[in-house]
Amino acid sequence: MTAKKPQEGQPAPLTHTTRVTVRFKEADALGIVWHGNYVTYLEDARQELGARIGLSYEDFLEHGYFAPLVDLKIQYKAPARYGDKLDVTAAMHYAEVPKLVTRYELRRAKDGALLATAETTQVLTTRQGELVLNFPPFFDKVRQAWLRGEIKGGAAQPSPFA
Repeated sequence: MTAKKPQEGQPAPLTHTTRVTVRFKEADALGIVWHGNYVTYLEDARQELGARIGLSYEDFLEHGYFAPLVDLKIQYKAPARYGDKLDVTAAMHYAEVPKLVTRYELRRAKDGALLATAETTQVLTTRQGELVLNFPPFFDKVRQAWLRGEIKGGAAQPSPFA
C-alpha cells in the first residue's frame, strides 16, 4: 500500500486486508459496481482492522463513546465488476488527537489492479454527541501498545460482513 510516511517518532500505520466478493446486488445492469457500494467495502475493512486491534465499534460502545465518520474521500481508478474478488486494505494512521484516520486501497485480487483509493476520518464523541478532546483510557491503552510495536495488522482474509 502506498502510504504517507509516518512523522518522526510516530509508529507505522496499522494495516489489515479484507477480501470481499462483489455480489450481484452491488452491480448495475452492465455488471459494474455502483460507486456507492465502495463505501461498504471500506467499512468491511475498517471494521476488521478495528476488531483486530481493540478499536471496534463494540469497544467504543462498551466504553460509552461513538466514532462518527466526519470525512470521506474516494478516488475511483477502474471499475470493479460482478464476481470480482477485491482485496481492501485499510491502514490506520497514528494521530495525536482522538480521531481515526484510515487510508484504503481496493485492488482486484486476480491481477492486483488498483481500482480505488480512499480516506476516512472519524472523531470521538460522547453518547450525548459532545466532541471528545482527550483519549479515553481504553483508546490510550491501544495507542501506547501501538507505540511500543505490540500491535500488528493482519493478512488478507474473507470478510465476515460480506
